[in-house]
Amino acid sequence: MSYLLGNYTSEGGPGVVQADENGLGRPVGLADPSWIVPGRTGLAYAVLERDAGAVQAIDYRDGLRPLGAPRATAGTGPCHGALDSSGQWLMVANYGSASVSVFGVEPSGELGDVHSVLHLEGSGPDSERQETSHPHQILVHGSAIYIVDLGGDAVLRGRMSAAGDIEVLESHALPPGFGPRHAAIDGNTIYIASELSNQLARCYISENTTDNGRLTTAEFLELPRSSQRCYPLVPVIDSDRGAVYVPVRGSDTVVSVDMTSFAVTGNVPCGGRWPRDAVLLRPGCVRVACQFDGVVTDVDVSGAREPRTIWRVPGASRVLPVG
Repeated sequence: MSYLLGNYTSEGGPGVVQADENGLGRPVGLADPSWIVPGRTGLAYAVLERDAGAVQAIDYRDGLRPLGAPRATAGTGPCHGALDSSGQWLMVANYGSASVSVFGVEPSGELGDVHSVLHLEGSGPDSERQETSHPHQILVHGSAIYIVDLGGDAVLRGRMSAAGDIEVLESHALPPGFGPRHAAIDGNTIYIASELSNQLARCYISENTTDNGRLTTAEFLELPRSSQRCYPLVPVIDSDRGAVYVPVRGSDTVVSVDMTSFAVTGNVPCGGRWPRDAVLLRPGCVRVACQFDGVVTDVDVSGAREPRTIWRVPGASRVLPVG
C-alpha cells in the first residue's frame, strides 16, 4: 500500500511525500501541505495551510509532480477539502477566514482559479476558538455536503448547484461550546468529534431522499480525560469490529467506542505527541500521523502490542492511502 503524507514545512516537514514499505520517496516541496484530498486515480490535491491559502493539484502516477499552478483559495488558513460527488468541484475549508472556496476541476485534473466562495457566519461561547465560524472539515455523502463548523457549533448541510455554488439547506446546531472538528459516516449514522468539549456525538442521516441528508442528533458520549486538556479529532470507522476509533490530542491516545452500546471500550497510547490524522490500516489497527514528534505510527487499539513507528516525517499531519 502506498500513502501520500502531508505535513508542516514550517515545522521542518519535507512537503508532500509518497511513502510505502520501502520508505519515503522524493517530496514535492509545497509550503505547509497539511491536508491532502484524494482525486480520481493518480491525482490528489494538497491544501496549503498558510495565511495566504492555496491548493495544488498533484499527479502521483509516476513519482510526484505538481499539476498546473497553485491556486489561491481567497481565504486564510485552509485546513481541509473534498471533491463533490460529481468530481467536478473541489471545495476547500478556510479555517481562518470562515469561508469555503470552490474550484472547478478540469478534465486533466488541473484546477482553475477560485470559482465561488461561501461565507459562514457563526460563533460560540469559547472566546479564543469560537469568536467566529471556523470550518474544519467538508464531508460529502451522496449529493449532500456537510461543513463542520468548529467556531459556530454547527454542521451545515448543503448541496452543489449546477453552477458550482454551495447552496446551504440548513444549519444543524450542536450544544454551545461543543466545537465540532471532524466527522465520519457509517451507513446512515454520522459520528462527530468535539474538539472543545471532549465528546463524540452520534447523529442520524435521514434516508428520505426529499430531505437530502437532514441530520438528527441522537446522543453524546464523554471521552476519557487526562491531566492535559484533550482535543479529539477525526473519527475512524471500523465496520468489521463494529467500532469507532477517535485519536485525541493532549492525552495522545486512541479511544475505542463500541457502535452498538455507544460506550468507550479502550484507550491506548498512539505512539507520538499530538495526533493529527488517522486511517484504518486493518480491523483493530489504525495508522496515525503525530505532528509534534514527526512520526507516523501503527496502533493496535487492543493495546496488545506497543505502537510502532513506520515513518519519520517532521510536522506529520496527513496520512492518505492511495493504493
